[in-house]
Amino acid sequence: MHSMIGFRYTFFIMLKDFIDDVSALGGVTVYSLVVLATILLGEYDISYKLITSLLLIFVSAYSIKLVYANPRPDSKKRKLPSLLERLNESSFPSVHVARISVLSVCMYSVFPALLYLSVLLIFLVGYSRVSMKRHYVSDVVAGVAIGFLIGYFIFVK
Repeated sequence: MHSMIGFRYTFFIMLKDFIDDVSALGGVTVYSLVVLATILLGEYDISYKLITSLLLIFVSAYSIKLVYANPRPDSKKRKLPSLLERLNESSFPSVHVARISVLSVCMYSVFPALLYLSVLLIFLVGYSRVSMKRHYVSDVVAGVAIGFLIGYFIFVK
C-alpha cells in the first residue's frame, strides 16, 4: 500500500510538471521558433502572417491590459502602481493562449486534418495557465477569442 501512495504522488508530480511545461507552447519562444522554421522552409507568406499576427496580439492584448488591469490569481498585490507592472502582472487577457490560438489556426489552415490537435493544444495551454494560477478562466477565454479573431482574419479569410 505504501508503494501505491508513492506511485500516486510521483504520478501527480509528473503530471503537474507536464502541465507546467505545456504552458511554454504558448510562449514567445515557441512562437518564434515556428516563425524561424517557416522562414527556413521558404514559407515566407506564412512567416509574414505569423509575425503580423504576433504584432496584432501584442497591440490588442496589451491595450486591454492597460485599460483593464486585473491582477493575476497568484498575485499578492491588488493594485499595480507602475505601467510595467500593470502590463506584466495583469492577467486579462491571456497572451499565451492568444498565441497558441493563432498558431492553431495557422496549423489548421495549412493542415486541416490537424483540427483536433489544434483544439487540444489550445485546451492544454489554457488549462495549464489556470492550473499554474497565472490566469482566470475568463482570461483564457478572452485569449482564445483574440487569437481566433486574429488568426481567422490573417489565415482564413
